[in-house]
Amino acid sequence: MLPAPHQKRVTAPSKGTSIFDTLESRYDDFVALHINATRGGQEAPSLIDQPPNNENQSHVTVYGVHGVGVFLPWHRYAIWTFESVLREECNYTAAQPYWDWTLDSPASNGSLFKSPVLQAFGGDGSLTDNCVEDGPFTGDTYLNIGPSESYAKNPRCLKRAITEDLFNTSSSWDDIYPPTMSRKSYVQLQAFIDGLDFIPEEDQAGTGVINPHSMGHMVMGGDLMDIYSSPNDPLFWLHHTQLDYMWSLWQKADRSRLADIGGARTINGFGPSGDDVELTTLDTPLWMGFMNDDIPVKAVMDTINGDGEGVLCYEYEESPSLAGKQGF
Repeated sequence: MLPAPHQKRVTAPSKGTSIFDTLESRYDDFVALHINATRGGQEAPSLIDQPPNNENQSHVTVYGVHGVGVFLPWHRYAIWTFESVLREECNYTAAQPYWDWTLDSPASNGSLFKSPVLQAFGGDGSLTDNCVEDGPFTGDTYLNIGPSESYAKNPRCLKRAITEDLFNTSSSWDDIYPPTMSRKSYVQLQAFIDGLDFIPEEDQAGTGVINPHSMGHMVMGGDLMDIYSSPNDPLFWLHHTQLDYMWSLWQKADRSRLADIGGARTINGFGPSGDDVELTTLDTPLWMGFMNDDIPVKAVMDTINGDGEGVLCYEYEESPSLAGKQGF
């Protein structure tokens, strides 16, 4: 859990108003980043383009950052960028925390609603309108942009609608860590964590809609369920940092995995992209808009930047759930 002084809003002014004049806070900048990256970043269609011609299609399917090979490296770079801004602009001195859900699983004698993480971030939404009423992220004007692809001003409360049963059946230690470590390739790992990439049939075991990524979003419900503007809920960062922690554990088990990347670069709805699909490589660029430089995937493969060719410099404190466990 974060120390009390760090449980507060990011209120510094936006640096992106020349691009989107609706942005107010530095935090809005990150929500806008995720919206546009989900739409495809520099490849995103214009907001005034014709809408999809099928209700099952969406701009999210064009060069996005979900269900594709860049899912883990893009979010790793976004987390690093977020933490860097907190440190350099907001006098933040703690580390970027991750939420190991297995510690709060009933299988570990835990309880979601008693989780110190969830309690520190305001708990569930109210029964009447799902608005979060406790903690630092409350108020009728806490959120500014979204939902979905919209950058328009839309002051409203932060909403959650927690589904405890889904958490209880998807968050045990056995649900998370053994399947992570058993994956033989990055493509298999990404398919397990994100569960949307289109991969060879032999690599598809253990994938599905309820995967660690979707589980965290679906359990919280509300604003975290919005694939575009989900960073509106600050739990987004703890959730995705846990996914990055899982990837880092898998990488540490075999250093050759620091160069293992793959998966489709594009998807088309929930169907294959075609035989000529572009694949993710170490040279695939990671787009960060006005928030940070565009860099290749290879620059974020090693969290400790062992070869000096990357941009990261961090290690994870081991989760208590792994204490004494072999293979970690």
